[in-house]
Amino acid sequence: MAYISQEGYDKMVAQLKRMESIDRPAASAAIAEARDKGDLSENSEYDAAKEAQAMLEMKINKLKAELASAKIIDTSKLDRNTIQILATVEMENMANKAKMKYTIVSESEANLKEGKISSKTPIAQGLLGKKIGDEVTIKMASIFTRIIQGEIPCYKCAENDKFFAFLDINPVQKGHTLVIPKKEIDYLFDISDEDLGEMMVFAKKVAQAIKASIPCQKVGVTVIGLEVRHAHIHLIPMQKEGDMDFSKKTTFPDDVMKATAEEIQKHFNA
Repeated sequence: MAYISQEGYDKMVAQLKRMESIDRPAASAAIAEARDKGDLSENSEYDAAKEAQAMLEMKINKLKAELASAKIIDTSKLDRNTIQILATVEMENMANKAKMKYTIVSESEANLKEGKISSKTPIAQGLLGKKIGDEVTIKMASIFTRIIQGEIPCYKCAENDKFFAFLDINPVQKGHTLVIPKKEIDYLFDISDEDLGEMMVFAKKVAQAIKASIPCQKVGVTVIGLEVRHAHIHLIPMQKEGDMDFSKKTTFPDDVMKATAEEIQKHFNA
């Protein structure tokens, strides 16, 4: 069961309605249009349209399940003496006196830009149940952990129960991907032998998906690990050794990043 605000519930209902009434017919139309273009055995547009339809149906089913298990909170009955879900909390960092303000919400409603954090984040977990004036010690998660938890958006390429892969937002090449363990460990070689082996197998599959998505001779591999204290592997499409130059970072438009991540994800899941 997930606790949610009435506003959040209404947004999910509206999203489901749009997906069923607009996106679903559009997906069917795209399949029909692709089918009319000829031999289905060599029709990449048809395959892509069918895959897009399957992804849409998965999203619809997931949203329906979330709505079925959602419990709407009556904010008028919340205890104002303690911090609970849907509470808006103002706090001050005792070390640097920086002030922050967050509203604690369900995972589906989290939006950092709007100051809404998931009740599952370390900050929220440290605040829940506390009272005005309490001093709280919170171990902050790494930026990568916050990405995994959905607190910070990313261009996800692949995921399983132990590992996660997403596009670097300041890549050295198009398709530059980071592979990380979900368990927060600072140094790559502090990972257990078993998990490190599984991580490399996962990275290999991601690299194969990158190579199938981005024209390149090879996918380069490097580990630096100083900029973020969370073990990670860089996978970079390359035509020559100079393509691995981290002094030549660049950026790509949002639509290019989304399309690249979706293409890698498609080949990873194939």
